[in-house]
Amino acid sequence: MDHRPGNVVSHEGCVPWIERAIELVRLHAGEITLRGDSDFTLTAELDRWDSQGIKFLFGMDAHQKVVQLAEALPERAWKPLERLARYEIATEARAKPLRVKEAIVRFKGYLNKKLLGESVARVQLSATQVRAQLSAGCGAQKHQHPERGSGALGRH
Repeated sequence: MDHRPGNVVSHEGCVPWIERAIELVRLHAGEITLRGDSDFTLTAELDRWDSQGIKFLFGMDAHQKVVQLAEALPERAWKPLERLARYEIATEARAKPLRVKEAIVRFKGYLNKKLLGESVARVQLSATQVRAQLSAGCGAQKHQHPERGSGALGRH
C-alpha cells in the first residue's frame, strides 16, 4: 500500500508500479497492452516498452501540432467510432435513479452539448521526446449538437 497526498498528479511515481505489473503478467500473458490517460503518455519510457514488445494506448493532450495534424487529414480518413456493445445483464436489472441533470441544464438556460457520435482516424506520429517512431496514433472527433436551455423544468 502506498499512501500519497491528494494533490499529487496521477502519473507521479507510476513507472515502478507499471514495471512491477509488467513483470507480474509477462510470463502469463501472450501480449501486454498498457492503457492510460494523457498523464501516462510517458515519452521517456515509450522506446523501452516498445523494444520489449509492449503495446500501449494512451491519450494525448490536444497540443496545437497534434490538432493541426488531425485537421489536415482528409475526410475519408475518419471512420465512425464503434464502441463495444453494452454487456448483457446475467441477473436482474437494478433500478436506476432519475436522470435530472439535462433537465436542470435546460431549466437554467445553460448550453447543453449532446454527443451525436464520434469519429476516429489513424495518424503516423513521431514524438520529439522519443527516439523511436510511434507506430500509430489515433485522432478523435466528437460530433455534438448544442442547444440552449428553455428555462422550463420538467420532462422534455
